[in-house]
Amino acid sequence: MPFSSPDAASARNPIDPAHASVRPHGLAPGSVEALPGPPSGKVAPEDKTVGGATFPRLVSKIVLFPKQELAKHDVNFADASGNAHIAHGAWFIFTAGRSAPASATPSTLTASTWKVAYAILRNPELGSETVRELAAQAGVWPGATTKAIQALDERGWVSNHGHQRLLVRPETLWRAWEGGWVDRLATKLFITRATTPSHRTLLDWSDLASSVEHVLVGGGVAAQRRGTGIVAETATVHVREWNAATMAQLRLAPDDTGSITVRQRFGALDEDPDYPGLAHPMLVRADLLTVLDERLDGTRQQLAEHILRDLPDAP
Repeated sequence: MPFSSPDAASARNPIDPAHASVRPHGLAPGSVEALPGPPSGKVAPEDKTVGGATFPRLVSKIVLFPKQELAKHDVNFADASGNAHIAHGAWFIFTAGRSAPASATPSTLTASTWKVAYAILRNPELGSETVRELAAQAGVWPGATTKAIQALDERGWVSNHGHQRLLVRPETLWRAWEGGWVDRLATKLFITRATTPSHRTLLDWSDLASSVEHVLVGGGVAAQRRGTGIVAETATVHVREWNAATMAQLRLAPDDTGSITVRQRFGALDEDPDYPGLAHPMLVRADLLTVLDERLDGTRQQLAEHILRDLPDAP
C-alpha cells in the first residue's frame, strides 16, 4: 500500500509516523528516512508543485523504518547503497545514517552489541578500560565485546582507536539502542509473564519486589514510583535468577496474560542510582516503548528528557 498522502498513511498503513515514539529504529545501514518530495531528490518542505505534480508535506516528525518493511508495504525508497523500491512517483525516500562500503558487509547488531552500547552510554569512561572490564560491566563475553565495538565503530557511534574507545554520537546511539531493545534485547531477556494474586495494585506489589535481593523493578510501575503521574497497569521485574525461590519471594504466579513481565538482568549498570531497587530510566522507558498506549506518551517523554540530560555531550 503506497503512501498517497499523510492522512491516508495514518489511516491505512501500519507504518504510522504518528506512532514513531513507540516504534523506534536506529540510524543504521538497512534503515531509511522518509521525506516527502519529488523523485529527483529535491525535498519539498511544504505542499508545492514541481514539474506539474503536487507533492504533499509530511505532517509528522521524521521517522525511520527498515527497508524490508517499506518494500513490504509498497512504500518508495532509494538509498546510497543502490537499493530502491519505487512504486509511486509522488514520494521518495532519503537514506539515513552511514552507508556501508559496497565491498564490505557491516557487522551484525546482536543482543550483545546492544548490551555493550548500553554499558558505554551509562558510563562512557568504560571506553578507556580493557575489553575484559567493559565485557564484565556489559554482561557479555570478551570476544562478543570486541565484535560489538567493531559494529558500533562501523556505524560512527563509537570511535575505536586500540585501547581508547570514544563515544562520539551519544544521542544517536541511545536512540538506536532503543530500536535494538525492541528488535533484540526485549526478546532475548524475556523469561515469562506473571501476576501477583496477593496484592491489590502493582504499586503495592512493587514495594515488596524492590526489597528482594538482586531484583529490580521496571516498566510502568517504576515510572509511577518515579512520580511521572501515571497509575501503572504493567510492570517489569528484572532478576538474576528465575526459580521457585525467587518466584515465591516475589509472590508471583505464572500467567501468560499477566501484567508483570519477568526479564533477565544483564551487566552491572542496570540499577537507577537515584532510586535503589528500580531499573535505570533507560530500561524503564525501553519497556514502555513496547506498550502501544498513547496515554503513556507523556511518561515516555518525561523519561526521555531525563535520559538526555544525563547523556554526555558529543566531543
